[in-house]
Parts: sequence; C-alpha cells; structure tokens
Amino acid sequence: MTLETSGRSVDVVQTPPPPAKANESCPKCGKDLIDPNGLGWCKDCGYCKSLADDNAKELLALKRAAGMAKAGGAITVLPLWFWVSLLFFAIGIFFSIVMDQRLPESGTLQRAMWATLQVLVGYVVVFLAQWSALVTIAPEEPSLSYKDSVLSFKLWVMIMKRLPELRECLWTALLGLSLMIGSVAFIGGFEHWFGYVPKTMTEREKELARTRKSGGGIPIVVPVE
Repeated sequence: MTLETSGRSVDVVQTPPPPAKANESCPKCGKDLIDPNGLGWCKDCGYCKSLADDNAKELLALKRAAGMAKAGGAITVLPLWFWVSLLFFAIGIFFSIVMDQRLPESGTLQRAMWATLQVLVGYVVVFLAQWSALVTIAPEEPSLSYKDSVLSFKLWVMIMKRLPELRECLWTALLGLSLMIGSVAFIGGFEHWFGYVPKTMTEREKELARTRKSGGGIPIVVPVE
C-alpha cells in the first residue's frame, strides 16, 4: 500500500492480524469452549472460564490474608508468663542504665565496686532460682545432683519443659542474668582493679623510663648548710 504525502510516496507495510487461537477445551468435560478468549463458557456442563479465574484469584487473596492473620495471631496468643519474663529481664537492664548515669566516670573505685557487686548479686539470684528449681524437680529426676544448681544446661532443659509451672524460677533467673549483663555492658569500670595487680620488674623499668623522659621523677631534697 502506497500513500502520497507532500509530493512524496511512502510505502506502508501492513502486518497480518494475529492468528486466531485454537478452540480451548473445557477442563471438566473436554468439550470446546464458547469464546475461549473472553467468557470461556461450556454449553454442555456450564463451566465458565472467566468465573473460575476470578474465583481462583479471590481464593489466593483469602489464603494470603489468612496467612498474615495467623502470623499476627501467633504474637497475640503468647502466654502471659512469656511477657512477664521479658519484663523481668528489662528491669535489670533498665536498672543498670540508670546506675551508669549516676555513678562516677569509668575507672573510679566506686564504679568498679558497684559493677562487681552487681555481678555477684546477679549470680546469687540465678543460683537461688536454679536451687529452687532443682529442689522441685529432683524427686522426679534422680539423675540431678546438687552440682546442677551451680550451672547446668540439663537443669534448664527440664525447667523449660515444666513451664509455666516453674515460671517463677525463670523470672528470677532472668532478673539475675540481666543484672550481670547490664553490669558488664553498661556500668563497666572493671579495669580499675588491674591497677592493684603487682607489676613485673620489666613494667616498672618501662614506667620509670617514661617518667624520666617526661622530666618527672622522684624529687631529691639536698640539705643546704
């Protein structure tokens, strides 16, 4: 086909229309569908392709919504003792942050003493929680002994299996653990204790050399007659 524009002839190539799709069979009875590219209706069994596609999309959307609701519901249905456990752990961390703001700067004796004492208190609290659990579980588990009250992975496996009955032991242990973690992570100051460690002869000579180099040292008093 040729078109003339402004005295020029332009050849226009016409592309052939796309071939018609072959008849599509009904997935139920196998007969040909009427208007397979549109409605897709089967006059023999009443199947409708477009309606089936819409139903499939709605079913997929419902499944996705149900999955999201299930994931959100899993959080809301967590037992109360679980949230109380997080609260007890948060108490020790919050207490350590507050004490970090109130204590003197790092490296002082007061901060080092408080941090060390808090670690010891936290360990005692954990020990008491484990001892209470051991006394409760021991009649049912002959394999347990007194040494399991110090630190035992086996004991804690048994405690977890007996939740929420032993939830108080879990809460107490989490409080003590958070006190120890908070002392190390937020309060600190343990390096102060290294100043009391006796120095070796080599370290003393190096320190004396640095003092002389900087112009310091021990003053010598010379009597004047």
